[in-house]
Amino acid sequence: MEGIQGLRRQTPISTQRTAPAAAKKTAAPARTDTFQSVLTKEERAEQAARTPDLPNFSKMTDRQKLSALATLHDATDWGGMTDVEKYKLMNDRFEAAFPHRGSYMGGLYGPAGIYFENPVDQANHRKTLPERICDEWSRECSTAGLTKVYKLHKEAYYSGMTDEEMVAAIFKRHQGGTIADRFDALYEWSNIRDATKHSLEAIDYAIGDAMFAMRKTVCRVATGSEHFPVLGFYSPGQFRAVQSAASGMKVSWAELKQMTLESAGAFSDSLALEFGKSVQEAIDELFDTILDAGAQ
Repeated sequence: MEGIQGLRRQTPISTQRTAPAAAKKTAAPARTDTFQSVLTKEERAEQAARTPDLPNFSKMTDRQKLSALATLHDATDWGGMTDVEKYKLMNDRFEAAFPHRGSYMGGLYGPAGIYFENPVDQANHRKTLPERICDEWSRECSTAGLTKVYKLHKEAYYSGMTDEEMVAAIFKRHQGGTIADRFDALYEWSNIRDATKHSLEAIDYAIGDAMFAMRKTVCRVATGSEHFPVLGFYSPGQFRAVQSAASGMKVSWAELKQMTLESAGAFSDSLALEFGKSVQEAIDELFDTILDAGAQ
């Protein structure tokens, strides 16, 4: 989706296509504790004994949070952990520090990374919070030797689930009802689809349209215009306004669907037609899937 959506997906995180599984596994019973359920109590106790305790992130500045995450990572004994266990511990820490990590890394608050051809411009660029979060996440994945992280994400949180059960669990994790919650859910779902599907489908473009519509909405609140700032980066004051709008504005799925339909244009319609559907049909499919999953 990254290459086709262009600026609609302002995140440097790339995904790799993999061949689809030969056959679906028999569905496991739906989990009731989808956020903290992968490790058993005994395994969690053993892991806690060899990993530093989480600090009180709520009393920290954003810079202090990133520094604490780096310190925690470097002080952790990773020996004996599987890649899935490493990934889950890292992700749980980041979500504890930045509950809307998907919104930061998915572009709701501006780009999560940018490359300047001119090295002087690159050196003079003052990195934003989304960029610094993305940089620390990438550093930790690299030092832990983790690749194909969204496959690991699926194994860590949704192992053994059917696609339908997984979608329901994703939206259960992000059920606050704010724009940031909606964006987090779609970002997570989209990246898992990108990492595990062998080809794009019409619904993938509809997810991109919905995320883009939310970007436009918070941009309008922050700047008074739906046109993004130069290179997509907000001023410090605008950034705080975007954060406030995204975490404070409630939006129902019906309202988000209408926002998406109003935002999608000829570009989206031409993409949808590649699958023999109109943009209306693709967006209908997306939100029917969301509601069928019991999303609140």
